[in-house]
Amino acid sequence: MQTSIPSPYTGTLDGIRKITAAEGTGGLYKGLYPLWGRQIPYTMVSVDLISHPLEMVLFEQDVALLLLDVPNVLVLHVFSRLLGFNLIL
Repeated sequence: MQTSIPSPYTGTLDGIRKITAAEGTGGLYKGLYPLWGRQIPYTMVSVDLISHPLEMVLFEQDVALLLLDVPNVLVLHVFSRLLGFNLIL
């Protein structure tokens, strides 16, 4: 949490009251979009990349299919490019 010394707020309710007075109700939620912009793609990719191979191993499917799983490879490629990594596929 970012704070300044001394704190402009004396407590939680005082902070909520002052923020809503200065910025409106939207001021309480302005940090959610950057958080969602980072967390949602990360969670989608990590869950897909962990759950799919684990599912294949647990249900004894052909592991070679993992290499041919085009949606997983495309998702990994797209998000790696968005994050600035250059994957060689």
